[in-house]
Amino acid sequence: MQNLRAIVTLGRISHESTVVALEQRRSAAPFGHGRWHDVGRLRVFVSYHCSRYNTSTGVLTPDMFRDVFAAARAYLASEHSLHGYPRRSQRPLAAGFDPVMNPLVKSFLQKRRARAHL
Repeated sequence: MQNLRAIVTLGRISHESTVVALEQRRSAAPFGHGRWHDVGRLRVFVSYHCSRYNTSTGVLTPDMFRDVFAAARAYLASEHSLHGYPRRSQRPLAAGFDPVMNPLVKSFLQKRRARAHL
């Protein structure tokens, strides 16, 4: 999987299993919905599991779930997902996607811009 750049984990078990499989300590990438961690050359995006319990109790709302995937998509669309190598092509974001209106993506983009200026 040479082209793999990002993973979205759904739930604590998935997240911890993925981190261990990537040969990292669980404490190095703690679970928390909406968080992301750089593990080696991969970025791991974290979401609550989309179980019936989590969705019916409001622990995970559709907007929260979409935000995680929007952040992953924004990351994959950025040149930084290739760890500094310029992209060969620019793919448009999903139709109707506005990263400025999405707080999680807005935060991600601000951090990315801050790192680019270092």
